[in-house]
Amino acid sequence: MALFLHNVENSNPSGISYRGYVQLNGIQQWITILGQSKTNPVLLIIHGGPASTYSMFTKATQLFSTKFTVVHWDQRGAGKTYRKQPAVPKNLQTLVDDGILLTKKIKEILPNVPVILLGSSIGSIIANLMVQQAEPLYAAYIGTEQMTSKSHQYAFNQALFETGNHVLSKNWLQKFPFDAQSWSAKQISEFNIFSALQKNGCGKYGN
Repeated sequence: MALFLHNVENSNPSGISYRGYVQLNGIQQWITILGQSKTNPVLLIIHGGPASTYSMFTKATQLFSTKFTVVHWDQRGAGKTYRKQPAVPKNLQTLVDDGILLTKKIKEILPNVPVILLGSSIGSIIANLMVQQAEPLYAAYIGTEQMTSKSHQYAFNQALFETGNHVLSKNWLQKFPFDAQSWSAKQISEFNIFSALQKNGCGKYGN
């Protein structure tokens, strides 16, 4: 655990602050740990994407560090982990194995506190499998934007409703099969881009 402790900042002796790489199943993977008390529960955040890291939002989740020790992890194939070595996961189980090992390393330095797992978007699938395969490691599981067979169907229906009378956007959406479960990977990607543009106020998507 010297690798963790080497970069721990000691400005708050009762807390923990770490930013750096940890060896997980053969490669160096980037994590950040921030908490004001080592006795607080750990909140391990499993980002979505694929490869959409949440470590860039450390400042946004800083408020959580008063009640939790917040852990962000750039998964294999993403963010600073990918920047250090361009290794990509062979399959979903590779990410699950990395996440479980990271949890075990966290529990070695914070042995007496519960670990709460938060999975977002595709990260909810990874986190769910982590819980199924290593349930004793986790005190609770939180899922946000969870991926289910009906996720894109609901989002598509909502997008059609929200476009209102905007003809270009509505016509563009209607190029998709109404049954979202029949979408190809390319169609899912295109729809996700459309949704992101709408939610971020970047104008209407349509051509």
